[in-house]
Amino acid sequence: LYLKSLRNQQYDNWEAWLLGEEERQDGKINFIKADATAKEEKLLEASKRLYAIADKPDFIIRIDDDDLVPSYLLRDIANLNFDCYADKYHFVYELESGRSMLRKNPWLASTVVMSYNHAVKRMEKWGGKPLFACDHSLAFEPYFRNKNIIFAPAGKPVYYRVLSPSSQSVTSKSHGATSDPYHFYVKGLGRWNYFPVKGFPVFANELRKLAQIHLGSTPKAGGGTLAMWYNLLLNTLSLRLNSSG
Repeated sequence: LYLKSLRNQQYDNWEAWLLGEEERQDGKINFIKADATAKEEKLLEASKRLYAIADKPDFIIRIDDDDLVPSYLLRDIANLNFDCYADKYHFVYELESGRSMLRKNPWLASTVVMSYNHAVKRMEKWGGKPLFACDHSLAFEPYFRNKNIIFAPAGKPVYYRVLSPSSQSVTSKSHGATSDPYHFYVKGLGRWNYFPVKGFPVFANELRKLAQIHLGSTPKAGGGTLAMWYNLLLNTLSLRLNSSG
């Protein structure tokens, strides 16, 4: 479903890089063989490749393994002028329950759209790493605070975050050293509802089928969004957008 969300983009001038164990081209998606396995290693490897290419993208989107890109995103931002395009209200969908929330956080998510020059700027405070490879919760908001940032409408997010018991961004952390870090984390996020946002109903039926297969239960109707069931080795989406749209 994740790859399907990329292929469903309503804008044509983009390219995705997936760093992993194979080398092949699948339309606009480049599978790149790399030794990197950890997230930071993959981001740094992607940055080296970005510095080396002659035809630089206009924008960069860093995508984690539980993020999915709505079909309208690239179309909507193609003719905008910004340093960063981001969510002020973060949409999160929980797979087991089929519930979702819009959550306002004081930091910027890792999945934002950055202009290329800002994305690859080396940050002395972070050991010279490019901005897009830094800790988003600590680095992004202070950096863009006084720059040209545009926030997406609350009901039309930059990305859908999908949480499931296999979400590495949750289960890889201790979250209070609990024996059940996933449910501890989900409960701590706040109140869950059935909040609809633009774009995700298209995938609702597929999502419920996947929940039945992988979790043995079907979420209630009304929640559906996109889901990801395997660890895609994607950390960087490189976009080449032009003013002609």
